[in-house]
Amino acid sequence: MSKNSKNFVPTVHQKAGEINRTNPDWRLDLIRNGVPCACCGKIEYPYVNNICDCHSHGLIERHGAKYEFQVALEYPVSVIGFVLNELGYRVRAGEVFRPGDLVEGIFEDCQVRLDKFAGCDGRPILRAVIPDGYNRWPEDPACDPKYQLQRLPLVQLRNPRYLAY
Repeated sequence: MSKNSKNFVPTVHQKAGEINRTNPDWRLDLIRNGVPCACCGKIEYPYVNNICDCHSHGLIERHGAKYEFQVALEYPVSVIGFVLNELGYRVRAGEVFRPGDLVEGIFEDCQVRLDKFAGCDGRPILRAVIPDGYNRWPEDPACDPKYQLQRLPLVQLRNPRYLAY
């Protein structure tokens, strides 16, 4: 990540190589603030600021993965999609991921850590945790507070004003 600004998105590492990075046969679901509900069209704000829920579906069924993946930190959709699809392409190529793994090669300037959480359906999911602009992990007290939110389950990141309605 850029050391000059904590707010910049990490530099995406567009890899070339042996992994087929086309035609994902899984889907990504995104729930984020200010986006109309796919069912009713209502604009929703389900999470506190800087949080979303984007997760994969189909890696377990189609590729024998033990886990689906999730990004909870609000980034541009293109970055979130790149992170989750890159993990999916690697699973499809036979790579196995476990809780606590540090994944190289998604961003040029930092690793991504995979932490185990419960998904929206209650099944275990691996959340792609991204360090802050100074490569500090969420449990570091000096970590940017926005990035610290990644260590919490989504149920604790719900927008209390939204839940009141």
